[in-house]
Amino acid sequence: MWKMHDSQIVNFLNFDRNSRLREKIFKYAFFHDIKLAACLYQTNLKIYEPEVDNEGCDIILEDGLDFSRKIQLKSIYH
Repeated sequence: MWKMHDSQIVNFLNFDRNSRLREKIFKYAFFHDIKLAACLYQTNLKIYEPEVDNEGCDIILEDGLDFSRKIQLKSIYH
């Protein structure tokens, strides 16, 4: 999909001023992948994003039954 413009995208995302955008793209890709995995296991997965990051967690995953995980995301772009 990005083949023609890969180098432009890489250059753009490598700028320090674009670090928040880079993190958002990573987060949305993670949400996509984790939701697909939940579909494979036929599980209704809920994703919560705390308004305040005072516990070091960026997202909380729950299945509404007995599964709950707090996750802190870190991104590095090469």
